[in-house]
Amino acid sequence: MSKLCITLPPFAPDYSGIAAALFELGGLVVIHDASGCTGNYTGYDEPRWFGSDAAVFCSGLRHMDAVLGNDDLFISRIIAAALSLKPAFIAVLGSPVPMVIGTDFAGIAAEIEQRTGIPSFGFASNGLRYYGTGIAAAMRALVERYADAALPKTERTVNLLGMTPIDFAAGGNADDFIRAFEASGITVVAPFCMGLTLDAVKRCGTAALNVVVSQSGIAAARFMQRKFGTPFIVRTPIGSEPAAVEEACAFFGGTKAAVRCEPATKGESDAYSEPAANGEPDDRLSSGGRVLIAGDQVVSDSIRCELRRRGFSGEICTASLFDTDADFLQPGDAAVRNEKQLRTLVRDGGYKTIVADPLVFQLVRDTSVRCIALPHPGVSGRLSWNTCLRYVSGTMDELINHIMV
Repeated sequence: MSKLCITLPPFAPDYSGIAAALFELGGLVVIHDASGCTGNYTGYDEPRWFGSDAAVFCSGLRHMDAVLGNDDLFISRIIAAALSLKPAFIAVLGSPVPMVIGTDFAGIAAEIEQRTGIPSFGFASNGLRYYGTGIAAAMRALVERYADAALPKTERTVNLLGMTPIDFAAGGNADDFIRAFEASGITVVAPFCMGLTLDAVKRCGTAALNVVVSQSGIAAARFMQRKFGTPFIVRTPIGSEPAAVEEACAFFGGTKAAVRCEPATKGESDAYSEPAANGEPDDRLSSGGRVLIAGDQVVSDSIRCELRRRGFSGEICTASLFDTDADFLQPGDAAVRNEKQLRTLVRDGGYKTIVADPLVFQLVRDTSVRCIALPHPGVSGRLSWNTCLRYVSGTMDELINHIMV
């Protein structure tokens, strides 16, 4: 019951993250469910679905299939679809019911690959984790399967990690991110996972630097650092002169790039104290807070860094609504586990300004609190598809300036 949603809709789940990461690569994505999870992904989490020719296949799981564990029928349907569509690969994704009956997705994928000769992946997603976990799993699987570790590094090249419509929608953000780096003479090798190709995945080890633009890219960055020795920075490009690009340029210029925006010294402008041991909201930090930024961990932290860079000296805390990496939590930040914690944070935190998806504002009771909209498709689904902001633009400059007023 800890994840019970009363006011907010359920956030985008792990199977949606996997499907989004694989969407443009010419594969056959199979969600093992009774159609509800597939409909949730295609109808609410994936703005590219309408008008596309991507192959997303629902297994049509039925009651007796679940009771009897009829994997042979499931596999035969996938093989029939694959022989007709001839996809570049097959990915089999789980949902809550297969989790309950213990479906072996790795085994199913291995049998499908053996019988078809088509590269196949099995993901034990269950719909109970958030989309970032799914994106991270998909990126790692792609790199493990297709990346060529023998290719040499190329100077002034980057990969972008954690870029999907569930964070940034399909309104031009991916192209904006790529253009921002290329305008500074930095080539983007592999944009994970919008505008991505399997050939780019093959060459991703040649990049000299990885830039993590959302929390879902952190695990992949660590994996690629171990596999290829590729260093990484964690920063979403924000505003018309994004600091993420400046950090990358500094890295290639010989200056060590910061992995994150470091907090100010304790006792200075921010009212820092040690965070709660479990990463949950700390009541000691709630009173007197000035700004709360709620959403993806890396995006929220990047907005905070941009505010600091422009001279804002008030207290800024972030609330990570989805997956959270403990290494990138600053004092005062909260890893929100459920709607109840978020409700407590926004109502009792004493914040003067809250930056979040508009649906979060339903939890705010104090009419004196300034609510600044930062639409997030992972929260509000298709309601945000056409309202998600362009991050590398004057629109984000205006949002930053609005917070600073």
